[in-house]
Amino acid sequence: MAEDVKDLLERAVGWYEPAEQGPEGPRRRAERRHGRQRVMAAVVAFALFAAAGAFTWGAFRHTGAVTSPGASPIASPHRITLTTISLDREGVAGIGFDGTTLWVCTAPPGGGIGDIARLWPVDPTTGKPTGSPFKLQSCATGSPVFADGDLWIDGISRIDLQTGRTTALPVEGSPEAFWDGSVWATGRAGVVRIDPVTNRVQAVVFAQRWAGRFVIDQGDIWFVRSASVYRVDPATDQIIATIRLPGFSNAPGEVHINAMAAGDGAVWAASAGAGTLLRIDPATNRVTAVVHTGARNLLGVVAAGGRVWAIGTRTIARNTTEQLWEVDPSSNRTLGQGVTILPPGHLGFPIVAAGGSLWVGDLGDQYPGRAGFRLVKIDFSP
Repeated sequence: MAEDVKDLLERAVGWYEPAEQGPEGPRRRAERRHGRQRVMAAVVAFALFAAAGAFTWGAFRHTGAVTSPGASPIASPHRITLTTISLDREGVAGIGFDGTTLWVCTAPPGGGIGDIARLWPVDPTTGKPTGSPFKLQSCATGSPVFADGDLWIDGISRIDLQTGRTTALPVEGSPEAFWDGSVWATGRAGVVRIDPVTNRVQAVVFAQRWAGRFVIDQGDIWFVRSASVYRVDPATDQIIATIRLPGFSNAPGEVHINAMAAGDGAVWAASAGAGTLLRIDPATNRVTAVVHTGARNLLGVVAAGGRVWAIGTRTIARNTTEQLWEVDPSSNRTLGQGVTILPPGHLGFPIVAAGGSLWVGDLGDQYPGRAGFRLVKIDFSP
């Protein structure tokens, strides 16, 4: 790993090395390990070598095209509007939507250990807080899970959204999805099902580490490990399909997919290093298309408004900048050019659809001494 990237990780996000020295308990180790596991590939691939510069927020006309090789350019009919919202002085580490409220977790670099992370209830139409934040010991990285009226975060812990009370579970790992009455999590034991009533493991579904990026489609649970996507039938807890992703090494521990989403009749996998979206057909359990977005590295993907939206990084005038890419699922082509959503030097994820808008969390400026925005609301209209 290059020294400049190591230095950046140490200063910016605190996930490359421990943020503090000395003895630590198993929960602290679990928080650091699972935080690194879920974001290390994205952060390492995101080469934050950007210089300071002016950046203008506002409305963008999404025109032109960057498409798969050999495809004809397609212009987007959408106009993209960006609104930036600052909840506090920290960066956004996680965003979740429970169907009514957008929950935004903010934390300083290092993951927010020591009762300094905050969980904000936010109106998904305006982006304004609807109440005071809860103080947390740690912050969920990515999209937290909602189950049995609580929010579940890394650790594993569950937070009562009425009182803010946090309950630690005797299970180590990261919650990934809620489906079929269970919380699905990944950790040292592999992929497990947790009963939210008893807070205990119901079943070990996949006894291998390093699985993640869960998504629900066709009533089944889908997740990825290295270069393979696995499909699980929750009725039997059995793996019913294994889809090998072309063009990637399947060595254990390697992370090639940063995010997955389901929508428009497909499961979509966003590649960590190739900047491609892989389309999986649930009817055949095969990769049927590889969409070249023009990004160098994709960090997130979501299906909304009849389109598939991906966020990723691209080098523009020697600056590595995060952009939004629009994909037409009927043609498997990108529409228009990537729209810059964050200033150079900022790292943002995940991307969540809520209240008719897209939301991206901004971890903040990776360079000290420069101000940065924290939450980006993305609206698209004809």
